Amino acid sequence: MKILGGFSDVHLSGVELTKMGQQVMGRYPVHFHMAGDVDEVGGYTRPAYLDGLSIHHCFSRCVTIHGTHGLLVKDTVGYDTLGHCYFLEDGAEQRNTLDHNLGLVTRPGALLPTDRDATMCRGIRTGVYGDYIPQNNECLQGLRVDNGVKTTPASARNPAEFLSRSSGIKFRPHVDADPSKPRVPAVFDGFVTYKNSMTGGWLRGGDIVIKNCALADTTDFTFASEGGPMGSGDEGSRQVLSNCVFVGESGNLGNCRDRGQDVTWGPGADGRFRTLSRGGQYPYRAFEIYDGPIAIENCTFRNYHVTSARPGVSALGFQLENQFQMAVTNAVSNAKFEEVDLRVNFGARGDRYFGQMDREGDMMGSFHDVDGSVTGYVGGHVFNIGNHLAKNPGCVDRPDWNAMICNDNYAMLFMQVERPGTNSMILTRDEYPGHPVTLEGLNQSPSNKQKHNPVVTVDKSYTVHWDGRAPERIRIYPAHFNKDNWLRLGFCYPPGTSFYVTYIIKNRVTGVQSNWQQLTAAADLAEVDQGDGFNYYWDSSTGLLFVKVLAHYARTGDKAYSYCSNMGCESIYIQATMTSDDVSDCMTSAYPKYSLSPSPGLPMMLSSAQCRDCGAKEPILLEENGAFLDVTVVSRGYADFDLPGPSAAITVNGVSYTSTNNLWGFNVVVVDAHTGSVINHAVFRTNREPAEDAAFANFLRNDVPKNSIVLASVYGNIRYAQDCLSALMEVGAEEPGIRIRNNASFAFVGFKGGYRPNWVRQVSPPKGSGPAVIQTRIPLLY
Repeated sequence: MKILGGFSDVHLSGVELTKMGQQVMGRYPVHFHMAGDVDEVGGYTRPAYLDGLSIHHCFSRCVTIHGTHGLLVKDTVGYDTLGHCYFLEDGAEQRNTLDHNLGLVTRPGALLPTDRDATMCRGIRTGVYGDYIPQNNECLQGLRVDNGVKTTPASARNPAEFLSRSSGIKFRPHVDADPSKPRVPAVFDGFVTYKNSMTGGWLRGGDIVIKNCALADTTDFTFASEGGPMGSGDEGSRQVLSNCVFVGESGNLGNCRDRGQDVTWGPGADGRFRTLSRGGQYPYRAFEIYDGPIAIENCTFRNYHVTSARPGVSALGFQLENQFQMAVTNAVSNAKFEEVDLRVNFGARGDRYFGQMDREGDMMGSFHDVDGSVTGYVGGHVFNIGNHLAKNPGCVDRPDWNAMICNDNYAMLFMQVERPGTNSMILTRDEYPGHPVTLEGLNQSPSNKQKHNPVVTVDKSYTVHWDGRAPERIRIYPAHFNKDNWLRLGFCYPPGTSFYVTYIIKNRVTGVQSNWQQLTAAADLAEVDQGDGFNYYWDSSTGLLFVKVLAHYARTGDKAYSYCSNMGCESIYIQATMTSDDVSDCMTSAYPKYSLSPSPGLPMMLSSAQCRDCGAKEPILLEENGAFLDVTVVSRGYADFDLPGPSAAITVNGVSYTSTNNLWGFNVVVVDAHTGSVINHAVFRTNREPAEDAAFANFLRNDVPKNSIVLASVYGNIRYAQDCLSALMEVGAEEPGIRIRNNASFAFVGFKGGYRPNWVRQVSPPKGSGPAVIQTRIPLLY
């Protein structure tokens, strides 16, 4: 309903609104649009009001007040809606009162009050628990819903998932948007995405777990972490992808939207034309490693083939043309590859879509192959083949991946430099002085501040140079350092420079800095090498200021995945006063004086055998021929016998299975999840025979084979059911619905197989409001 100015009266009371609103600007269930003054100020003796409305399951907000003043909204409930439920649009609205309203399961939030009128604020706070005052927030938390999302659940006619669009769903979970409170993981179980034109998922947040998922005909599934040192997200958080299947090219070919003009329509690896995410030349990557820390566990990658049009297709890849940090603790374990040409691809300089590979994220990308399931080397770290900051003589090159596999102790540096912040930093490891690494930094526009985040091999020495004058201020944070890990860094400065160097610990959540300690000048470099990180040495002959970056504290407990220690982020802060603007490049004086021979890294251990337990534990995917099981489960408890609706039965692909002789209890059908064949039908008379409870529980636990679909319904009553309810929970039933009331209905579709597919469901209506009905199509196991 859209209410415009000039009306006689608008008084809405006791109205129910559902399935209203659209993901288009201006389409809301109730919308006062530029109505002006709707109270006494506007000449209304009976001011406009909304009283006692029920607004639920709507697609775009609940009540929108735009350019309207003096409206009363009271005793109204908004439930399960998209967008801010009570929404004042411009911020210029006045004299609007929101009194005794309720918003539940509203995404991203119930209230967006841009109107700061005092009457309205008092109305909001009346009767509210505590002393709540709405806060302005320019970075809204929670579910971010793209414009134009799909607003209906998946169905046989239109199987696209609820809320899907070109980039699927974006989710940024934080606990009350308060980083000082404990982190709580956001768990996505049974996540399915396919045929996305851009990316299968982009998830930014704190602790996020994606498990039992399937992704097909899509690309670049990405975790964008908020746990990194350059961000302000949840300290110590990480993202986990577990027990998922990625399919590069499935049997679902899709459709050409506009023959001759559709850039996403082209030949697949087998020559058949199909829809291709981002077009026919884009290098598919099943998972795009970015930010971190992330973990990929027990995942299967299938059908990723290189073609002449798409030479860069791989199972694992990295964010393209990336200047941001990449956590060295990113890890992959128990991975399985089927019909995959390139397991990993960093890309090469000049390759289409990969750019010049000269940004920090491009050069510093890496991951840890925990068990060797990717590379064949247990504990190996995979780096860009040109990264001499991580190299050692034992590294194994993989030119086809543009990568090298190494094993050593790795960490990162986070460096903030300023005055100037426009110069590139040249980081050189003393063991490889002929291979300096030039880092442009995060900021790609001229600025007095710059940030760098290189990967480093710990317990090594490096020198730092610049393509201009050295910065006046440099702050060095050891990131991912374990206790007692160290680096020796020599910073190039022009002659005559004086220094003030301090040690500081910073709390990343509160920003409070503590433990300030001034470093003292050492007599020689050996004193720095043997010291505890609280002195420095100025070598005037080479123009190098040496400091020892040492981790004094451990990362344990909830800090195990943190960049910083339990005490906070340790740092060394260098303030330099220079009398010259000369270019600060000391390479010719530093080497060969400080050159070292490369030392071996940790042993490279080949994995002894093929991993039998690697990969996903048989998640549900569609077969190439699109095999489904059509299922209807109808339950009638005694209290629902006389109510209208279908008769009690379980129907599988048109064949009906009823409770024999109308015996009261559980009617159960078991179906092979691979073939769709019914392998058992049984009735358990739990209403009359107490022993039938144990018999049903034993049947589920011992007689039903793995990878079976379990269909169950109640007929009449189940008086003695106890242990069997626990057994039903083992195949997917959930509290509180499984606690079936006396004479009530209960319908259930479950699965026995070690995980919970997203089609498992139950219906347990209140007694006397049945029957309980489930109608669904179940995809058979791939």
